[in-house]
Amino acid sequence: MPRKNATPTVKFNDPDFLKRIRFAKLAEGDPILNYFYSLLEVPGYSLFERAYMDTVIPPNIVSVGWKHYTGQLNDQIPILAFDDSAVITVYVTISNANDEVIEEGYALPTETGDYWYYNVAAENSAIEGCSITVEATDLPENTTTQTFRIPA
Repeated sequence: MPRKNATPTVKFNDPDFLKRIRFAKLAEGDPILNYFYSLLEVPGYSLFERAYMDTVIPPNIVSVGWKHYTGQLNDQIPILAFDDSAVITVYVTISNANDEVIEEGYALPTETGDYWYYNVAAENSAIEGCSITVEATDLPENTTTQTFRIPA
């Protein structure tokens, strides 16, 4: 009776797996990514492995200060978003109660890197039922999206 192969099979046609491998290879060869991942040194892991792990873990949106949104021009909405390496962009969309977009744009990072602020650019007199959608993206382009609805 022939022995069964005890080695697990790897799906080389899995698009997510291939994307992760390509990014990790890119990080090894690109001087800027190489430097960035060398700063995130983890004992026992190669640069390739650190870059690969970064592709697996998406950013985490911890909180959005929707209570700071009063519908006034220049309101600042604080956002706490972090990643195992770094959040690169935070994009905010504010929609009315009918889910029609009022405004959208990028939040600005603070010195700590985990805290971001979105500056409101359009006045809105009817904030009840509005939603604030936040999309955080990391270096390998993993994206996390959360929506917060303002109570009516």
